[in-house]
Amino acid sequence: MARVSIKGAARKAFAADRAARKTAFAADSLQNFAANLGVGLDNQLSANTYGFNPITRNRTLLEWMYRGSWLAGVVVDVIADDMTRAGVDVRGDVKPEDIEHLERAATTFNIWPAISDTIKWARLYGGGLAVMLIDGQDPATPLDLKTVGRGQFKGLLVLDRWMVEPSLENLVTDMGPDLGNPKFYRITTDAPALKRMTVHYSRCLRMEGVRLPYWQRMMENLWGLSVLERPYDRIVAFDSATTGAAQLVYKAYLRVYRIDGMREVIGAGGPGQ
Repeated sequence: MARVSIKGAARKAFAADRAARKTAFAADSLQNFAANLGVGLDNQLSANTYGFNPITRNRTLLEWMYRGSWLAGVVVDVIADDMTRAGVDVRGDVKPEDIEHLERAATTFNIWPAISDTIKWARLYGGGLAVMLIDGQDPATPLDLKTVGRGQFKGLLVLDRWMVEPSLENLVTDMGPDLGNPKFYRITTDAPALKRMTVHYSRCLRMEGVRLPYWQRMMENLWGLSVLERPYDRIVAFDSATTGAAQLVYKAYLRVYRIDGMREVIGAGGPGQ
């Protein structure tokens, strides 16, 4: 008769249970085969997937959402307004009167509203530019701050992604944060100013909406994603639910029916009641 070690059996059972627990924790998602719950089993949840709904390319739809949906407007505006409403605090060995002159110039040239608009349109459309306006200089040449004289800076020109054509085959090769971005931007005829002119990237403040992976950026002409594309279905659901609930108010009234001799019928009872 073979002898069985209780301690050895307990050890093996504990090791098997631990291995099973490790396997269970390593699963990608919860599955209950008895109840058909979880992704990958025979249920409606397993039929879900994600489709391609590139509303970033639908400029008109984005504009209608921005104008007509309070929620869409908040998504686009709140970050830009919060970033630019108070300007910046200038610190360092700068005289107070120089800081005052700097702030006065920023107000004169409408700098903060222009930056705010650039952020907003970049978030709405997926990309935007603020072009530095330097009087007397060719915008197609690299910007050299040493060549900018007093009175030459005239402010910022705000352009969204649909007003410029990036040079997709001529990219920045210099090491730095702009590496791989377009080197030039050609302004279209629909722009408010500098029509048909080419602008060097060093003269632009470039902003994107949602940063995309490389191949997706190529599909968007090296721009980003509109911040309205990801929550699009949630915005539609919110507006549909609130509008539907509001419409029920118009149906919330009492219907009154009059029946001749109702008191007598109730008093008599029987089939008539």
